[in-house]
Amino acid sequence: MTWVIDWSAAFEAGAGVVGGKGWNLSRLARYGFQVPAGGVVVAEAYAQFVIQNQLTDKLAAAEQAGAQASATLLADIRQSFLSLPIPVAIEQAIRAFLQQQGLTALPCAVRSSAIAEDSSQASFAGVHHSSLNVLGVTAVIMAIRECWASAWTARAISYRQHMAVAADQAKPAAVIMAMVPAVAAGVAFTCDPRSGREDLVYISANFGLGESVVGGAASPDEFVVDTQRRGPDWHIAERHIGRKEQQTCLIADGGTELVRTDAIDASRPCLPDNAIMRLAQFAIRIFDALGDGEQHQDIEWVYDGTQLHFVQARPVTTRSFCHADAIADQPVFWSNGNYRDVLPMAQSMLTWTSSLYPVSVILHASYHRVRYPVQPGVSWARRYRGRGYFNLSLMQWALHDCFGLSPALINRTIGGHQPEIDVPGKSSWPDRLRRLLRNVRLGAKLTHIRPRGSQYIQRVEQEVARHLHHPWHDEPDSTLIKTLNDLGRFFTRQPELHLMLSAGMGTHMALAWLLNRFLAAQGERLAQALVIDSEGITSAEHGQRLAQLADLASGEPDAIALLQTAEHDPFCWRKLPEASTFRQTMDAFLHDFGHRGIYELDLQRPRWREDPSWLLVTLRSMIGRDEHKQLAIRRRQTRDDAWADIRQHVPRWLHPTIRTMARNAAVEAAQREAAKSAIVRISGLSRLIALEIGRRLQRRGLLLQVEDVFHCSSEDLAQLMTGIWQGQGLITLIADRHERQRQQNAQVAPDLLELDSPRPVQARIQQGENDTVYHGLAVAAGRATGTVRLINSPDDGAQLQHGDVLVAPSTDPAWTPLFLRASALITETGGMVSHGAIVAREYGIPAVVNIPGIMQLLKNGTQVEVDGDRGLVICPHAQSS
Repeated sequence: MTWVIDWSAAFEAGAGVVGGKGWNLSRLARYGFQVPAGGVVVAEAYAQFVIQNQLTDKLAAAEQAGAQASATLLADIRQSFLSLPIPVAIEQAIRAFLQQQGLTALPCAVRSSAIAEDSSQASFAGVHHSSLNVLGVTAVIMAIRECWASAWTARAISYRQHMAVAADQAKPAAVIMAMVPAVAAGVAFTCDPRSGREDLVYISANFGLGESVVGGAASPDEFVVDTQRRGPDWHIAERHIGRKEQQTCLIADGGTELVRTDAIDASRPCLPDNAIMRLAQFAIRIFDALGDGEQHQDIEWVYDGTQLHFVQARPVTTRSFCHADAIADQPVFWSNGNYRDVLPMAQSMLTWTSSLYPVSVILHASYHRVRYPVQPGVSWARRYRGRGYFNLSLMQWALHDCFGLSPALINRTIGGHQPEIDVPGKSSWPDRLRRLLRNVRLGAKLTHIRPRGSQYIQRVEQEVARHLHHPWHDEPDSTLIKTLNDLGRFFTRQPELHLMLSAGMGTHMALAWLLNRFLAAQGERLAQALVIDSEGITSAEHGQRLAQLADLASGEPDAIALLQTAEHDPFCWRKLPEASTFRQTMDAFLHDFGHRGIYELDLQRPRWREDPSWLLVTLRSMIGRDEHKQLAIRRRQTRDDAWADIRQHVPRWLHPTIRTMARNAAVEAAQREAAKSAIVRISGLSRLIALEIGRRLQRRGLLLQVEDVFHCSSEDLAQLMTGIWQGQGLITLIADRHERQRQQNAQVAPDLLELDSPRPVQARIQQGENDTVYHGLAVAAGRATGTVRLINSPDDGAQLQHGDVLVAPSTDPAWTPLFLRASALITETGGMVSHGAIVAREYGIPAVVNIPGIMQLLKNGTQVEVDGDRGLVICPHAQSS
């Protein structure tokens, strides 16, 4: 048995051996954070001490008595831990370890590390003993005894009882580490523990050791850094210089004392601004490294005047949740609806950290435009088991309070499968007037944007094009990071683009509402049908262009032959003569759409210009088919049928208004898709720069392969490229993140969370005598029958036959060519604003339905009827898979 282990071995041993504090410190050291030299006396050493000295019955009696244990019994237990002999092997191991680590002559800290301590369930903060400035081997061994004894104070027993933690689950290990010469020290939270805001890093600091801060012996300095949800311009948002009446200092012969702070020193901040900003950046990196960007961290740090050292990190277990005040008493529901439509996978750390800021900017755009006071600090998006979720409780409230939209309409639009919030109280006439004015103001802005949308899109395209072929390999490291930040700032300065994305369904929703007044429950279907044949739907256009390419290839035998090698030679078409029409058209396609790809907002995914093999394989499967030639007929028929219903049920005097709204809705839909394409261009440029960073890190031996750069966070790259971090532990951090992402992708992600707990969402199933009916959300209405074809990824699209019912988890632009063959589309999530709804409408797919969990309910080969009018999928019992 190894009784004392270093940080590396402590990580491998795990929290069950070295306790929560020891394991978290081992993780910090493993990932390259500055942790003092040291290690852990394992918890089993404590257990062996108890067994050797026959303390089991005495401890059991104290545990059973709980908070009522007598002072005499606890005093006797304490004396036993301080005086009875430690097993010889353990004492020898401690002495050998201190000598090996060079700690025998250095001041050390000895701190308890109980098995359940510093976990996500219990912190044990201040419950167990810590000793600072421990000098010499004998004193270290006595400090370890103190750690063991502190598990049997009245406070420790009461805390375990309160947290329902048994004594065996809280056996104390003991951390031994070198003391850092502290100029200043304190704590940092990766969220604001006062308000729960997750866009702020809260720092509390004092001169000297951190005990004066943790123990409340002085009024410390407080600094709050606004991270903008990983935006490009972090800044110190709050600065409160505390009185710092006293500070904790070392005593020459061991231990610490509180010393009064000089009045002049007390009046100045104990940390310079550059150290504050660097500490905030380190804190967020620890949040990502230890908390996977999900579990906030409470961090103890020491500043030696030059470097920051980390002496503890643990999950934040108690904090307020920052929620909209008006619905603070209602549950918080998070849904992956709409998020799953574009990024259904567990995201790499770089994808997640670089997307948080633009997502926040887009979500706030409509509110800022109409001067609606968005409550600061409320989280609109979060990460759970690697995947993204939207706070739809908040979205329902904000859209209702600002624009008067009902929660039910918002659910249908976004495609979430969560309960609707209870709208507090009745709206007063002033509230209604304010909402009307906001709608008018937003409508006026959208009216201004419509004729100018192409200008705003071109502005983004030109900016990206300016950088696309830049010789990044010639630029210094710092320029690469500056360019990434500049891209974030450039994106911030495109408010029209943000509105195209966030409010691009406004007229469509208004049109659906108007039509519902005359044709109940059919407004969405009719509104979808009226905007068919929208010009410039880029996500639909590239599918049609691929179909044209397939036609061209069918007339060039050499092109057909080369397409057979696409998997091995993704640029095979360039072997064709320059005069080849197929080659010229393929080049033109990549010029227009080469920035796109499969699940293209994932930075890990190559763009089509980098790897067009999927395009070529898809083209190969389309040769000889003519489904696209039926598009015009399908679209015209759907639109004409809609107008027939309108003429029959809607007053004639409203028809011109409906036509105008339909035209505007079509333009907005096209601009929304174009704006999404522009965002993908920016994302693609970020990927290009990240790959250049990856190549440099690989050459320096810090990455095993270039693509590993996508497992770095934005802050990791910033510190690596500016020399703050030399890359210690990076390869290990990448390997652990890669494995975690693999495991997360293997898990089935819950569609709905209630605060932090998965809440099952299931399709409503109705069993009839002759059939089974699955109830879902009607997205694009109409009716169709066909054979079920379950497709998990567009990579498997060749399995889809003409007339099949396409069943998919979600869809993005890479699915578009499949829509040419599908008779209907069923997805597990999406809504009216989803890519599937917009492009399926353009392709004349007569029925689109969202049903949660449908891929587990249907089987390939089953014949079904899809009723898009009512959101139903009908499966006759006579049909088998």
